[in-house]
Amino acid sequence: MEVIPRPKEHALLIQEITKDEWKVEKSIFKDYRLDSEETYNECFDTDWALSKCDKVFRDNQLHISIAKGFIKPEYQYIKEAYKYYSGLNPLGKITCIDPVALKECFNNCPFFVDNRTIKQSDIDLQVIACNSGVDSVKFPLNPKNVIVRH
Repeated sequence: MEVIPRPKEHALLIQEITKDEWKVEKSIFKDYRLDSEETYNECFDTDWALSKCDKVFRDNQLHISIAKGFIKPEYQYIKEAYKYYSGLNPLGKITCIDPVALKECFNNCPFFVDNRTIKQSDIDLQVIACNSGVDSVKFPLNPKNVIVRH
């Protein structure tokens, strides 16, 4: 058997493909709304109201304002941590933080859970308190014993 290369006029012409520089404006993310200070403030206020932390402080306005003043400047990082840990082990199509991921999160924050002021059991009780009174049949996107941000 003898192999002979094709003549050039029959060879496939390979065209060089030029690609434009990637830009958000031309991508599927063009309509995505980036987080702003206003967005963080709205999210913080919503999350604070849903957390039932006011009951933890027994509606003591001084303690509530101190806690808000401590947490609010760090809220952006808390929100980003939530996005990370909720993506680790979603519950079906629901991104949420289950007790295992929550424990891992707080194990990585030793300054937060010091086992004197705040213990891991306090965190577990707060998750249960946040979910108490939620009808999982009526609100299927809010399963029990996990933390969900909507």
